[in-house]
Amino acid sequence: MDYSQFHPYQVTEQGVNNLQLNISGIRKAVLIITWRLLPIFIIAMMVILAVETNNGQGLPLKIKLGLAFIALVACAMFLVKIIFQININSTFIEIVSYRFFFNSTKKYFLSEVTHIQALFSDHVRGGAIFYTLQLKNQKQVEFMRQPTISSTREDMMIVCSKLQEVTKMEVKIKERPQ
Repeated sequence: MDYSQFHPYQVTEQGVNNLQLNISGIRKAVLIITWRLLPIFIIAMMVILAVETNNGQGLPLKIKLGLAFIALVACAMFLVKIIFQININSTFIEIVSYRFFFNSTKKYFLSEVTHIQALFSDHVRGGAIFYTLQLKNQKQVEFMRQPTISSTREDMMIVCSKLQEVTKMEVKIKERPQ
């Protein structure tokens, strides 16, 4: 079986009742640089800029608001959860992610899940296929995202059938209107 349908994830382990997906080391490094190190650099540059441009008279309001906005955006970048590994089997789905500077592992037992949903959202400037767990307590948990630049509807159908085969759960497919 060709596993390119799972892009950007690589299938590292596959069996009848299990599936393990990981992102490549290079992609992991790029994500950490983009979402963790870049915000630190931006905040450091904002502090240096504020100190160097302050000539004893105080900064104008426009510059203060601009610096505050850029610092807020940089801080918001830390909130992005980076999913590195997904373990799927017939009893649970385990998500290994990176939040702030710490690894986090969450395990969702399939007995707590009503169904899996695949949402195909394709737009002119890009889009993605979002795979979510619909929990019995009415919560949704996104566990996989595939950019539509590298995945098609056919790929989504193959991934959905593999998810259904491994988890023995219903996978509902939705399309977001353009």
